[in-house]
Amino acid sequence: MKRHVLPPVFAALLLAGCSGEPSSDDILQALNTDPKFQMTLGMLAGSQANLDAMKKNGVVEKSGCKEAQGAPGYVCDFRWGTKGPDGKVRYGSPMRARLFKTSQGWAGEF
Repeated sequence: MKRHVLPPVFAALLLAGCSGEPSSDDILQALNTDPKFQMTLGMLAGSQANLDAMKKNGVVEKSGCKEAQGAPGYVCDFRWGTKGPDGKVRYGSPMRARLFKTSQGWAGEF
């Protein structure tokens, strides 16, 4: 009988995918579907073209997440920014939000 052993690196990658906390991309998706955040971006952008560019070039840098106490999901610290034409990301102030899974993906209380 043959035994199959996963290489340690491959096993670690599989386990990393089991983490329940949201990724930077998950946080960005939640921000892009949050009506309050979109209204704030709209005021900053000043035009639909600028708003579309801000959403397209949005970036999230996640500092970390921990399980929320007394509510479902995770409390995450992160910064949202936008990539400029020069390729540099300009971040705003640090943010903290509770993120939780819904049937449509991640949502948040921002």
